[in-house]
Amino acid sequence: MVINRIKEVEPWWANLMELHHDINQALAYGSHHDPAGASFPSMRVVETESEIVVEALLPGIQLSDLEITISKDREVVIRGDKNPLTQLEKSAWHRRETDIGKFNRTLFMPVRIDSDKSEAFLEDGVLKLILPKHSSEQGRKIPISVKSI
Repeated sequence: MVINRIKEVEPWWANLMELHHDINQALAYGSHHDPAGASFPSMRVVETESEIVVEALLPGIQLSDLEITISKDREVVIRGDKNPLTQLEKSAWHRRETDIGKFNRTLFMPVRIDSDKSEAFLEDGVLKLILPKHSSEQGRKIPISVKSI
């Protein structure tokens, strides 16, 4: 009896989950998610007056396994390879909660960035991207003078 009720609700539930997915995609500035819904690497994106700073958590990832591409002045792609942990000789896994393999994460920046002045640092498993805004995106302060009559 319960199984029949669940089957009756399935189309409605599928529509709700599709809407949930669409909203998440719209709010993620175009970042790509894996099928399970989790994103790797976890990121923090902060915008200041002159730049955008991206911090990505990449524990155990080596510099040689990373590639960062900036294209179209707005699209930042982080690609890499998560290598498997070494297993001790004559041992068996009881639990392994780490993924292995290639990953790819694309971020669309809210403003144009200057790829020539962009920098990337990897320290203690945190990738930090400094992405200066393109000069056309930065505001310009205009001095105000007092004019006496």
